Amino acid sequence: MFSETKVRLFSVFFLLVFSFLLDGCGPPVPITPEPVKMPEKEQQVTFIYEDSFSEEEQAKLETWIRFTSDAAQKVLGEFPFDLYYHFHREDSAIQAVLFGHTARTDSINAAHFYVDPSYSLDDLKADWIAPHEISHLAIPKLGKTNLWFFEGFATYMSRQVMIETGVLKPAQTDSINLARIAAVRENFETTSLLPFVADSLIAAHQYPAVYWMGASFFDQADKRLQAAGKGPLVDVLKKFQECCHVTTMSIEEVIESFDKISGTFLFSELYTYYTTTPCNEILVTYKASTPIQ
Repeated sequence: MFSETKVRLFSVFFLLVFSFLLDGCGPPVPITPEPVKMPEKEQQVTFIYEDSFSEEEQAKLETWIRFTSDAAQKVLGEFPFDLYYHFHREDSAIQAVLFGHTARTDSINAAHFYVDPSYSLDDLKADWIAPHEISHLAIPKLGKTNLWFFEGFATYMSRQVMIETGVLKPAQTDSINLARIAAVRENFETTSLLPFVADSLIAAHQYPAVYWMGASFFDQADKRLQAAGKGPLVDVLKKFQECCHVTTMSIEEVIESFDKISGTFLFSELYTYYTTTPCNEILVTYKASTPIQ
């Protein structure tokens, strides 16, 4: 008779041999589970009221900003972060949206709007300030020394957003852009370089001149991309949101990303031209022949 201990040892030995025969002449091969794709995090939009607004006014403001934000991200690509929209009350203002600005940290991407809620929803949708401020969010904040580029980007792209919202038409937008860029040429009739001239104009509160000079950079980039068969600038921006947009980037890193996405050196070459060429040579192709609308 086998003792109970011997029976157990024999059973263990039998199981080991049986497992070895089933699995071949080596240890069992671990099974690697199929990778599971995690669902993408849905973008959250938060509305913050810095002043008192009625429920009806809040509903109107939220409808307006959702409409504009959705249009902007359809044009520029979905931003890879949550959004925070702040509303400030400006009663008896001269226009529906009096002012706007962005506020950004490592974890917060926000835009503030100073509005008169007595204006209609159509008045709010027709205004350019929300498309401008939301367009800013499509690239990282670049610092005061690059305002001509940062503000020029939002100025040019806001018009593309306004095409999407139906406020402007493509041909009309191009005409307006050309006329407004030509109108600021006189501010740059100097042999000094753009970074220094832009800083001087900003110090003198000549913001439109700097904004539209910057917009000319993106007007040129867009036209050159399309002439090279690389598609419109907005295609580059949509891919930028997917692959490359992080909170902190230098202007050189942004431009390098645009070059890689487009498969060109167009952006870096244009940036070098804008920053090393005397100002009076940059806008020579823009002529004030089209009335500003």
